[in-house]
Amino acid sequence: MNPITLTRSINQLPTELIDHIYTFDYNHRKQMNNIYSELLLYIHNASMKYVLCELIEEFSIVCSNEYCEEYILQEDDVIYEEIMGHSYPFCCDRCVGEGGYWIRYDYRKSLRRQNKFKCMN
Repeated sequence: MNPITLTRSINQLPTELIDHIYTFDYNHRKQMNNIYSELLLYIHNASMKYVLCELIEEFSIVCSNEYCEEYILQEDDVIYEEIMGHSYPFCCDRCVGEGGYWIRYDYRKSLRRQNKFKCMN
C-alpha cells in the first residue's frame, strides 16, 4: 500500500481513532520514552502512597498518648504500661508519663460524671 492511499484510509476513520494511531509514531515514541517512564513512576508512587498508608495503619501500633499518636512499626519498640487494669502501648518513656497522666485524668473525669448523674437520680 502506498503512503497516499494509507493517508486517505486513515483520514476516513473517526478522529479518536486517528489520534490514537498517531500516538504510535516511532520517532515520537523514541523521544518521549524518558518522559513516559517518569510519568509511570510518578503514577505508581502516587497510587502506592495510599497502599503504604493502609499497610502502616493495619500492621502498626499507635502510641496511646493522645498528643503523640505516632505509629510504632516494630513490636520491639513498644512500651506497654498497665493503667487502671488496661494495657496501653507507648512509643517512648516521655509518652508513658504524659500519656499515662492524661489517661488517668480522663478516667477520673468520667467517673466524676457518672457519680454526678447517679446522685441526681
